[in-house]
Amino acid sequence: MAPRHAVPAVLILAGSLAIPAAQAQTLSDSTITARISQSIEADTNYDFAEDSPGTTYFGDTRFSLGILQESETQRLRFDFSTGLRPIKRPNEDFTVNVATPSLARFAFAQDFANSAFDIDVSARATRTDQLLRDETFTDDTDFPVLEDVDLIRDDTFRQNYRLNTGFAFGTNAPSTIDFRLRAAAIDYTGENADDFTGRSFAEGEALWTLRVNPVLSGALLAGYFYEDADNDADSQIEIAEFDLGFVYEPTERLRAVGGLGYANRQRRETIGGVRRTVDDDSGIVVRANADYETEDLVFGFNARYTTAAPSPRLSGDIFTVYSQPRSTVRARLFQTFGFGSDLGDERRVTGAGLGYGYTLNSFSSIGLDLTAANSETAEEIGGTPDRNRVDFTARYSRTITSVVDASLGYRLRQRFDDPTDAVSHRVFFEIGRSFTTGL
Repeated sequence: MAPRHAVPAVLILAGSLAIPAAQAQTLSDSTITARISQSIEADTNYDFAEDSPGTTYFGDTRFSLGILQESETQRLRFDFSTGLRPIKRPNEDFTVNVATPSLARFAFAQDFANSAFDIDVSARATRTDQLLRDETFTDDTDFPVLEDVDLIRDDTFRQNYRLNTGFAFGTNAPSTIDFRLRAAAIDYTGENADDFTGRSFAEGEALWTLRVNPVLSGALLAGYFYEDADNDADSQIEIAEFDLGFVYEPTERLRAVGGLGYANRQRRETIGGVRRTVDDDSGIVVRANADYETEDLVFGFNARYTTAAPSPRLSGDIFTVYSQPRSTVRARLFQTFGFGSDLGDERRVTGAGLGYGYTLNSFSSIGLDLTAANSETAEEIGGTPDRNRVDFTARYSRTITSVVDASLGYRLRQRFDDPTDAVSHRVFFEIGRSFTTGL
């Protein structure tokens, strides 16, 4: 199953207009934020080819819009960002493409007297060569999360549609029931879309917690996970599980959850025109997650171990954010399993990220980000990963006026795939103007 965080989904709001939590507290009840920006960039290997044909010059003319409305019991958020990308490739005519990524996201949360509801839906289109730095983040620090190490093809775009919604009963009572549904669909368009495999996911869970004392609750979780790949075999995975555990909350800053249970996993494929169950595994499932937060430190981890698979599997992630008056350090480790983007085979993806930001003075700052991941066939764990990606970005940002800002930077991308490698060096300059108003 996909890793789970205790952070409410409605707070996981992406896009270039994301407003830090500290700033959001000072906003009026309704706020509209818009941004217009222009970038100029040069990339030595824009299409991430094994042998670069030369330098590509391009720039994004981007427009972004954000709407935020919040009160003590309600929060509504909408983000939209897209634009145009004029581009000149070596030995090709000048063309205009859609800026990447382009996205739209809507989130709404409502607290009632003894219940709560939230929904988060999004759509995103991204070039496959830029998927290493996704804009999804697990807190308000815009930390990138990698979903997969995709193969690279010229001008191929991935469309990602997501839904995360839940309803809770008894939020102010000793007995609470939470229902949650997560779903996603991935598809590809462009010149080489046929080289990729579309996938879809759905996960539903019901969690019952019973408070034993002010800091400890018992928990019973039942979950169902479905995943399929649009490949020749129509590969499909279903997982059903339940476990008994606890929730420990000694303070508002610390929350720990643990559970032990049973899971059944089945994989089906169409072979020779006959639908068959190729894997049927049952076994234990152990889960644990915790979140700890102070004024200068955010730490969390999420882990799931199960023997209900062809071989035992451990998935999850660890992240931390450490802040000082003038600097911030972010770090993340993760491992996940799922269908791959090419043939629909199961793959294990392992990755890490490290970010550092430093405020030079009241109007300028620098940022460094390093992310890396490798991918291998899940049935061949222990061998040499056949896909490896590394991204490094250095950026200098400067506030020109209260509404105008600019940034200058460098980005290195490297791919180590079997049997080909690729490297790209990019320099960029961006300037933008923001508009903010209340309703």
